[in-house]
Amino acid sequence: MPDQPAIDDAVLEIIFADNSRRTAYITDSPFLIGRGETGNNLQVPDLRVSRQSAAINREAGQYVLQDRGQQGGLFVNGKMIVLHVLRDGDVITFGPADSCEVIFRLAPADLPVPKILNSAGSASGSSSGGSSSGGLNKLNLLLEATMLLRSQLPLESVLGTMLDHAISVTQADRGLLLEADSTGALRGRLARRSGRLPLQPDSIVPSQTALRMALEQHGSTVTEDLARADRDLQAAQSIVAQQLRAVVVIPLYAMPLGGSAAPNLSPNLAPDLAPNLAPDLAPDLAPNLAPNLSPNLAPNPAAEPHARGTNASQRGDFLGVVYLDSRRPAAFSRLDRQILDALAVEAASILDNARLVERELQRQLFEQELRIAREIQQALLPRDFREFPHLTVSGVNLPSLTASGDYYDVFPVSPERTGFLIADVSGKGLGAALLTTILQGALLGITAGAEASGIFGNLNRFLCQHTEVDRYATLFFGIVDRGGRMEFLNAGHPSPFLLRGGEVSRPFTEGSVPVGLIPDAEFGVVDFQLQPGDTLVLFSDGVTEAMDAEGQMFGVPRLEEVLSGQQETALDVMQRIILDSITRFTRGARQGDDITLLLIRYQESS
Repeated sequence: MPDQPAIDDAVLEIIFADNSRRTAYITDSPFLIGRGETGNNLQVPDLRVSRQSAAINREAGQYVLQDRGQQGGLFVNGKMIVLHVLRDGDVITFGPADSCEVIFRLAPADLPVPKILNSAGSASGSSSGGSSSGGLNKLNLLLEATMLLRSQLPLESVLGTMLDHAISVTQADRGLLLEADSTGALRGRLARRSGRLPLQPDSIVPSQTALRMALEQHGSTVTEDLARADRDLQAAQSIVAQQLRAVVVIPLYAMPLGGSAAPNLSPNLAPDLAPNLAPDLAPDLAPNLAPNLSPNLAPNPAAEPHARGTNASQRGDFLGVVYLDSRRPAAFSRLDRQILDALAVEAASILDNARLVERELQRQLFEQELRIAREIQQALLPRDFREFPHLTVSGVNLPSLTASGDYYDVFPVSPERTGFLIADVSGKGLGAALLTTILQGALLGITAGAEASGIFGNLNRFLCQHTEVDRYATLFFGIVDRGGRMEFLNAGHPSPFLLRGGEVSRPFTEGSVPVGLIPDAEFGVVDFQLQPGDTLVLFSDGVTEAMDAEGQMFGVPRLEEVLSGQQETALDVMQRIILDSITRFTRGARQGDDITLLLIRYQESS
């Protein structure tokens, strides 16, 4: 059985026609790709992508792309394929030149940090003098921290080890990691004391004065001896009460947009750092160790005894603070400070990664809810239209990435009368899907003989009285008998088009507000006489509000122009003409609403 791929082993970068991007991890084999349908791992919102377009299989350690029926063919780097072994950087497209692109990427191989640590340990053992290993041991702590970023250990374990390393470098008595919430307020996440021993976070009362100074300066506050510090810091109540002599406060910031999540290991060893390392490194070890040193070890002219500032334009979101203190005065060498800075960057990277993972989980849960909502809505739509003696019908619903709640149906009210409905529920997710089921229940009441005005009036009052539902719906409902007499009710929905005798008009504008907005709203029924050959074109606002990459809408006039001259066109052909016009206009731009059409043609029955 082929090995299953691991998360981060391979990813897909999707570039849409509007240049927006999305990343998807390949976590299943086969990994299915298709247009906005349930059952696909990657749902591509492009009308030119087939519902079952492609699959990526993990076979013998390789990723194999397979065409599963993409209309017009599947392409890799511009060449049509049936099966293709993917390589890093391959570009997958779906036919038209302006369709979206999917770029296949492999995660980079792990850096050889264990080998470096082993070499460093050997060099330390062979050097003379017991004190020569001090700088090297601290450097090992930094390299171990870099390894932690790629480990699979639990988050709390990784953060605890990072804090232990910071305590070891500074020889502090204890350390505290404070994490910022969504408002920027700090709360203790974990605490440690020297000797790698855990503490309760609320057992440490950090100096608020030192925290405020570091946050105002947007940089570290490193005080080696509080007896010689600023008077405000000397007089701080928590410092006096706890008899503290040294305090280190390091704000943690996410990497800015465009920066990497963690420092890349630099190929350059800072020239003026060599004298600090020289007593600790064998001469032939320096070339091996240099490529693995973090750029945070480079000299920082601003890293002076009191504080260092950071350009605001070079910082990302504020994540939290590393706080260290001691009852003994400290003496930090230049190397100590640079290693401490590097550890802080690693800690920020871990917190930032954890935050991104949490957001990704929330996004996945939200997408799962939307997927369930789409499945509910799709299950409610008619699968096939039955034969009606006086009507010809065609309808389609193309779901977007969100679940908007579009719904349509055509159903017999009596042997002589046929009802139809198109509706658009506000909002997204399960709430919209559940209101769609309520609408379907209302239609059952109409088939039982109840009046449409009463049914929708009761539905309106129910939604208004139950404010926790917080949903409303626009809808157009009609009933046509064999003689062409039509009763319709328009509740805030876009007026359908009428195709009659070579002309296109919108005579159904009379109506009321959407159901669920105003408790006292009345929903009156209006009569209209259809003539044989008349065609009704009902649509959701996802049709007229479809946008291209520049944000321009398809619009009502453009739809009217498309319908002009289509009086005799078969309904399924007319439906395809409308969808093709929308596709050409949007040019693959991602849509935020469903596209729904319902076409009804009246024909005189014998």
